[in-house]
Amino acid sequence: MSHHTDIPESQRDITDVYCFAGNDGTVFVINVSPLQSSGFDPEVYYEFKVDTSSPLDYLEDITWRVTFPGGDAVKVEQLTGRAARDRDATGKVITPAEARLGQVVTCTNGIKLFAGERGEPFFNDPRFTVATRAALSTGTNPSYTALYPAQNAFQNTNVSAIVLEVPSSITGSGTIGYWGNTSVKEHGVWHQLQHAAGPLVGFIWDFSGGSAGMDFNASHPKDHLNGRPKNPGSDPASGFWGQVRDATAAVVAARKTFDDPPHGKATPKAYGAYVADTLLPDVLRFKVGTSELWDPWNKEIQNGKGITECAPDSMYDLVLNEELTMGLTHKDATGILLDHFPYLSRPVTGG
Repeated sequence: MSHHTDIPESQRDITDVYCFAGNDGTVFVINVSPLQSSGFDPEVYYEFKVDTSSPLDYLEDITWRVTFPGGDAVKVEQLTGRAARDRDATGKVITPAEARLGQVVTCTNGIKLFAGERGEPFFNDPRFTVATRAALSTGTNPSYTALYPAQNAFQNTNVSAIVLEVPSSITGSGTIGYWGNTSVKEHGVWHQLQHAAGPLVGFIWDFSGGSAGMDFNASHPKDHLNGRPKNPGSDPASGFWGQVRDATAAVVAARKTFDDPPHGKATPKAYGAYVADTLLPDVLRFKVGTSELWDPWNKEIQNGKGITECAPDSMYDLVLNEELTMGLTHKDATGILLDHFPYLSRPVTGG
């Protein structure tokens, strides 16, 4: 699981987000409705958040707000500047009135849109995720031996996907930051239901039940470094950053890998600080027009997140300071990926 089953209402549950180079621009994806592809909730804002500042300041400069009025219609609003950070603001509608589910739509500013059922591109054996989460919660050394051979639990399932392909004339040609949210207004108050960017970040660290004591899904990237001390490898720390550092430090201390090359540090806390600084703020950074890859431990690259890479393996490597390979590839995922928009595979029958 990446963000799968984080929240009980599947239509509001982001399974994963992706950011990669397409044929005609940068592709942004939000997938929801894991395992059953139950569609979209007409009461929910599906929010594509993009930071175009140089350097990144982790505040959204553009928001594409996707809604589904009436169930089968698709509406996209573009909001910029301060309005991009205001859920009560009204954006510019860029979709034609006839936009519907399952169609490839060209918006008024050249953005391509698809919303509808697709094959699930994510592949992972959740037993590895659960074992890693348990170790981070207890400060123990996880064992994966009994979990092989790995099996992709999401094979032959579908998701409900929203895919945007955005020209560089809108994003700029520099490095951008991207994350996805779902939000809903209840009793006059906005509630952010989910935050999604890096793989597994909001799940393998139990932030609500751990030292952070906060709901990561309700957070904003600008708050992710709160609690980072002046001396990150030694001073007391708090918040999301502090929990990532200290929980990771306990695992690599128990596993005795904290000082192993190529990324080892002098102390477990110093290695934990390296991981916390690598992952937070939780935003996908992408240099427009380049090849995407999320593999910070093996290749020291965080450049978007593609639909063929095994991001869970990379996350396990980072937490353990040790190479771990489940043996799964994108060929274990659902269907055959397309070489053109919307890039995700066609849905499978009964998925």
